[in-house]
Amino acid sequence: MMNHIFDKENGIIIRQFSGKVVVETVIASWVEIFNLLKDDTSIKGILSDFSQADFQLDPPDLKTLMQYLRSNYDFFRNVRLAVVIDNPKVAIPMIASTEYPEFKIQAFSTSKAAMEWLIAKI
Repeated sequence: MMNHIFDKENGIIIRQFSGKVVVETVIASWVEIFNLLKDDTSIKGILSDFSQADFQLDPPDLKTLMQYLRSNYDFFRNVRLAVVIDNPKVAIPMIASTEYPEFKIQAFSTSKAAMEWLIAKI
């Protein structure tokens, strides 16, 4: 399950996941966010918090996920993507940031650190 909050003051969408999360869950949540906010140019970052989720994505699922993000590159190209996740699944966003450098993806262990990175001046 995914809930989201829009911090309008900072231009940050906060997505909080719980329960079992597979690649289809993540893509469905991106579709929902994209459809709601695709024309909103005030969005500077998206925090995806998986700290309360049973994150079941593996490296092969990453390609499927990144294909969706690439298909909406005009929206995502200027948006920072912070991922809060515990070990050992932290490897997934780390691989994404290396293999897909056109996206600004960073992994964090806390929401606080993720928010600080998202709102920092570039």
